[in-house]
Amino acid sequence: MRALSWFRLSVLALLGALAGVWAGRLVNDYLAIEIADKTLPEMAPVRVEAAYPSLPFRMIDLGGVGIVPDSAHWGSDYSHNKKRFDGVIFAEPPFVDWDAFEPVYAQFTAYVDRMASLGFNAIEMPGFLQYVDFDRVEDGYAVYADSSLYRRRHAAVRAAYGRMFAYAREKGLQVILSTDMVALTTPLEAYFDRRFGGADVENDAFWEVYRQGLAELFERMPEVAGMMIRIGEAGSVYNREGWDYRSELWVRSISSVQKMLQAFTDVAEAYDRTLIFRTWSVGVGQVGRMHTSPEAYAAVLDAIDSDHLIVSTKFTQGDFWNHLPLNPTLFTGRHRRIVEMQARREFEAFTVFPNYVAPLHQAALTRFLTENPRVEGVWVWAQGGGPLRHGPLLIYPFHGLWLWTDANVVATARLLDDPGRPIEDITRAWVTDVFGDDPRVVDALTELLLSSHATAARGLTIPAFARKAVTGMGLEVPPVIYSYWDIVGASTSIFSHVYAVTRGDIDASIDEAFATVDEVRHMRSLLADVSGDIRQGREWVPGMAASLVYEENLLETMAYHKQFALTFWEWIDRGGAGPYTTWHAAIGAFKEAQRRHRAGYQGNLDFPAYNFELVDRSMRQAERTEGVVWAARFLALLTAILLISALRSRRRGALPGWMALHLGVLAGTVMAFSFFDAPAFTLTTGAPMLLYALGLRYGLFRDDPSAYRLAVAPLLAMGLLLLLTLSVRGPFYFWLRFWLGDGFRLALFGGIGLLGMAHLALLLQRAPGGRLQGWGWWLTLTGAGVGLYGLFHLAYGFEALLSRLNDELLLLPGMVSRIMGITTHLNIPLEIPGYLAAIGAGLLATGLLLLATRRRLYSRLPQTT
Repeated sequence: MRALSWFRLSVLALLGALAGVWAGRLVNDYLAIEIADKTLPEMAPVRVEAAYPSLPFRMIDLGGVGIVPDSAHWGSDYSHNKKRFDGVIFAEPPFVDWDAFEPVYAQFTAYVDRMASLGFNAIEMPGFLQYVDFDRVEDGYAVYADSSLYRRRHAAVRAAYGRMFAYAREKGLQVILSTDMVALTTPLEAYFDRRFGGADVENDAFWEVYRQGLAELFERMPEVAGMMIRIGEAGSVYNREGWDYRSELWVRSISSVQKMLQAFTDVAEAYDRTLIFRTWSVGVGQVGRMHTSPEAYAAVLDAIDSDHLIVSTKFTQGDFWNHLPLNPTLFTGRHRRIVEMQARREFEAFTVFPNYVAPLHQAALTRFLTENPRVEGVWVWAQGGGPLRHGPLLIYPFHGLWLWTDANVVATARLLDDPGRPIEDITRAWVTDVFGDDPRVVDALTELLLSSHATAARGLTIPAFARKAVTGMGLEVPPVIYSYWDIVGASTSIFSHVYAVTRGDIDASIDEAFATVDEVRHMRSLLADVSGDIRQGREWVPGMAASLVYEENLLETMAYHKQFALTFWEWIDRGGAGPYTTWHAAIGAFKEAQRRHRAGYQGNLDFPAYNFELVDRSMRQAERTEGVVWAARFLALLTAILLISALRSRRRGALPGWMALHLGVLAGTVMAFSFFDAPAFTLTTGAPMLLYALGLRYGLFRDDPSAYRLAVAPLLAMGLLLLLTLSVRGPFYFWLRFWLGDGFRLALFGGIGLLGMAHLALLLQRAPGGRLQGWGWWLTLTGAGVGLYGLFHLAYGFEALLSRLNDELLLLPGMVSRIMGITTHLNIPLEIPGYLAAIGAGLLATGLLLLATRRRLYSRLPQTT
């Protein structure tokens, strides 16, 4: 090769390295980890005796009304749709089964009576579009035709719900309907397509349609006191199969939120009703931080001025997670405010064991009332939140062990009358009401309740991590990410972060995990000591005792897993015989604890076993780590041999088995990177790579294997670097460095850019038919590979394949794909697979065109013999 060629190669490789470093810096900015202290509310019981105003607005959700305890389908559904009124309300005529409606109506009236007796004066009930015909839009039939099935269905639904609305109002409870926006039906979406070319949320005329719909609702159903809207969660996870009333997460900009709110508050003012807007925005779009950032809150809402608007916000700076500061937006703002509180704590085993949060609620309320006079009420969630059918079969207050939830509902209701009343007095009053006034019973159960939340919160998290504010990938990492609902985490991204926070105090974290088990044992002894004295409410005692046995078993299983996980990641980072011995011993103890947990609770709907699916995969991969390390070392040796032969060989056809070894090493590297445990990843990644290698060898370089070996030498070097990394302590070592190391990422992307550009330069230089042929083959094969990858996602489903790949490789937390989906959570456009397929097709067509052009040019040259 001429000296000038080497110079050009060096320049191109350097440019590739610079491009890679630039890309690495972008990735570093995106993945940047920030760890900070946070100020947590008082976790211990608080005693407050100052005077605070009674709160005038007291809303409760619909509880478990209309939810059937369907044991045949419970325990395997992460959907957030509660399937409320299934078997009562139907999509087809006659739309309402009135015989089935009557027992549900009786359930509703009993629930309303009880909530009214507790002092609640408003009830939140889901619904909007199923009551509205859009008669005020254009000629009245622009959305639904005169004889439309929708109109007949809406009339029947209004009749059924109208009875409930009327009863609630009679008992002093305002009816507040709730809906996600943008709310849609098929005919409504078709109307938007015809008129606006789609859902144009930035268009005032688009919101005028909803404005007219809300006005129609208020006119037709005077029992409805207001509407509550949410924009932060929507889509398939909330929709009901076969029910054409759904939502999409399309309102993401400040201007679209403001246009929506202005349209709806205009109607609320005209009809003297209330509009409640939830700030729950879940990190999506321009308004993503509105829920937790006072600055973002002000940017969105300061432009709206209406006394008929109430802003509703969760009391914590995030979801209903533990170990969170109070929500700073509730200390600010010009609007009327209500505070959202959850009695059935979805992230703490759905309160199927004691988890008394009244002290936390009091600490929050007294702070908000002290600092923000615009706070005027609370919305208590008695049943709401999370995937109902993937938790215990607990339907408040009708089925299952709803006792512990009731303690939170009743105590929070009492706080609304007198926020400064000592929490111990409120707790003792609830115990007395349920179990009688025996002093020993009241003392023991009051102590049990007041200590229960701290135990649950610490047992279901890794507290050293949870107590820190951690931000990664531009998102606030939930403190409960270790155990999200019933999913015990195992992702490399999260455990890299967990380890980064806890590595200075791993022993203390493990000790704290086992301390929570001792605390549950103490609670069991408190109950056992007085259970024989309980006369009133004795029917609850067996369930209470069983719930504490379940909690002890669960937290002990968690403790052994924390011991394994923390010591394993310590070994991944540092190596050494000590951590190696510790995690090997811990994995055995955890397996035995997990076996006991599954044996006791698998298939138990009242106390369901936790989901250790991802943990099992991580454990299997952990046990394979040493094997993968040795496989990587062997593959690295073979790769080095191939690389040396590629650089030294000048004889055509030398080393006959070279290609077979190359393909074997390529396939082995892909599989080793995923612990030989990821078929979807192996197929989607390996197939395009093998296609590329085979195409170059038997296409462009079919007559010159020596040139092929030289051209792919940079790719061999790239593989060798990866294998050398895996040779340290396997793929987990790679991911630890990737998630935590800015320098590692810069080196990684810089190396990819350098070696990738060197490969392209050598390919073009060594192409037997010249650069035109080289470009043609490179574009053809690259296009085929990119297009194939896009087609994999199109065929399998983009979200579905991303979720499977994520579960195989343990990259992001498993809950990401089980809530809104990876694409929604990370704001990934759904069109990407189509774009990849189109780009691949374009590159392929361009390459084939260049090859055809080259053949035509070659055929016109004078032929010699």
